[in-house]
Amino acid sequence: MHGIGCIVVTFTLQWANDRNYTITQEFVYDKRGFFFKAALNMLAMQTEIWTYFVAFCFQEAMLIGCGLGFKIEDNGKLEYNSVRAIDIWNMMTCYELVTYLRCWNISVHTWLKNYVMIRLLDKTKRGL
Repeated sequence: MHGIGCIVVTFTLQWANDRNYTITQEFVYDKRGFFFKAALNMLAMQTEIWTYFVAFCFQEAMLIGCGLGFKIEDNGKLEYNSVRAIDIWNMMTCYELVTYLRCWNISVHTWLKNYVMIRLLDKTKRGL
């Protein structure tokens, strides 16, 4: 469901916004003022971000489709959420950089934390 929502938002933003206009000379010499240019740049950035969201949602869907996202809870309930690529809501509403990075690319973040950073820590400080 997230993937379909991301596709709809992305196509709507791409239809409403020509993001290539912000890198032309016409945009630089546009007489509509600073706030118009800032708003157009923010819209162009949001269009690019939502394009990445679509890719992450498809990544999650493919991992679930091939069975890698499948797990059985302790109560016997079947879940398909063991592999997450992105947490869109928390990423877009957070105000801390750490939370943003934790929500952006969850699979890479988890891999770096478990296989790289823990090995760099002293064995007495690992908490294992």
